[in-house]
Amino acid sequence: MRGAETLSIPVTEKAKYFPDGTIVGVTAEKKEKKRTIPGGTAKHEAMHAVAAEENGTSVSLATIVPGEGYLGLTVLSRPDAVAAAAPHAHGHSGTSHDMKIVEFMGVSPSAASNAARNIIGRNSHKVEAVASHLQDNKSLSGFEVRNTMSDAEEELRNPVYEAIVTVKNPLGEVRKFDRIEARNSTVMVPGEWVIFPKNPKDKFETSNLSKAA
Repeated sequence: MRGAETLSIPVTEKAKYFPDGTIVGVTAEKKEKKRTIPGGTAKHEAMHAVAAEENGTSVSLATIVPGEGYLGLTVLSRPDAVAAAAPHAHGHSGTSHDMKIVEFMGVSPSAASNAARNIIGRNSHKVEAVASHLQDNKSLSGFEVRNTMSDAEEELRNPVYEAIVTVKNPLGEVRKFDRIEARNSTVMVPGEWVIFPKNPKDKFETSNLSKAA
């Protein structure tokens, strides 16, 4: 294995075995973004916002800063019965005003709720991301809502894994590298990592860790 080029190991492959007895193993876990747990109002407004955007209606503002007669508010570019019904469709309380909007628009509450339920069901990851961001920042512009939704979709489609790379040479000596980011579900392992020092007292060189991302 000495002088080997960079190895590409899919996180699903677990290990590569070489004729000389060298084993390069990978243990990977999806790296979850740490998010604030949102409160009920943040979830409520996030559902309005995501349902609106996914239904072709732009969000101008989403806020959990209370005002006269409301705990939170989502401002849209146009009335949207599906967006209005989204929290109600998922069993949230405090939706009587929302459903009055649906009825005022002449839309069937059940039809609006069914459409909203389908949209949120497909985009729950976006709702969670927007709700958490809203909880942290209290108010989000439409641009920030859309960016948050886009980031959540990217995280779902292209997850980042955190891997532990273990190299075992033919003599049974082991070297381990922790917290290696795996992108596109692949860990990049520089060949230098599998070169063990001739003198066991030598410090093992780990300067190539930055190449793994």
